[in-house]
Amino acid sequence: MRRLAYLIAVVGCACAPPHVTAVRDPAGARRFEIIDAGDSTFKFIVAGTPWVRGGDVGVAVDPRRRDALVARFVVQTRVADTATALITGQTARVTATHVALLDAPRRRPLAQRAFWWGVFTGGVLGAGTALVIRGL
Repeated sequence: MRRLAYLIAVVGCACAPPHVTAVRDPAGARRFEIIDAGDSTFKFIVAGTPWVRGGDVGVAVDPRRRDALVARFVVQTRVADTATALITGQTARVTATHVALLDAPRRRPLAQRAFWWGVFTGGVLGAGTALVIRGL
C-alpha cells in the first residue's frame, strides 16, 4: 500500500507543469512615438497606457536600423498624454525618428489563471495521495 502511495506521489510530481518565467525582451515591449528630443531629455506620447509613470525604465531604439539601441532612459514625469524621460546613457543622439520602448507591468500571481490551476491541481493530488495512504 505504501508503495502505491509513493508511486502516485512520484507520478503526480512528474506530471506537474514546470515553473515557467516570462522573458522580458524588447520584442514584447510597447512602442511610443517620440515627439520632442533635447540633449538630456525627450518627450513621448503615452495615450491609452495608464500604467506609464515616473521611475519606469526603458530604451530608445532606431526602427530604421532594425531596432538598434540608441539610449536608455528613466521616465521623470507624466502630464496627461505626454511623458518626459531623462536619458541615462546613449549610443547616438535621440531624435523624433526613434521610438521609446517600455515593458508593461506584470500581472500579480493571484490574478493569473495558471496560479489557480496549480492550487487546484495540487489540492486534488494532495487529497488523493492522503486518501490512498490512509487506505480509504
